[in-house]
Amino acid sequence: MTKKHGNIGVDINVQNEIKALTMVTAHQFIRDYMRDLIDCQIKQLSAGEYEDYRTFLRRIEEQEKKKGQKKSKN
Repeated sequence: MTKKHGNIGVDINVQNEIKALTMVTAHQFIRDYMRDLIDCQIKQLSAGEYEDYRTFLRRIEEQEKKKGQKKSKN
C-alpha cells in the first residue's frame, strides 16, 4: 500500500520526485504547474498541512537566495 499525503491524493514518492525535479532543473513550467496545483489544493488544507506548506515554501525561497548569492559571487 502506498502512502498518500494530505488532500493532494498523489503518492508521496511521486510528490517527492516532482519536487526534486523542480528543484534540480529549475524548470519554469514545472514550477508554475506545482504552484497552480498547490493553489487549488490550499483551500482544503488543515491548519497543520498549511503550516507544512508554508515551511516548505520558506525552505525553497532560502535555497533560491543561496543559489543566487553563489552565482553572483562567481
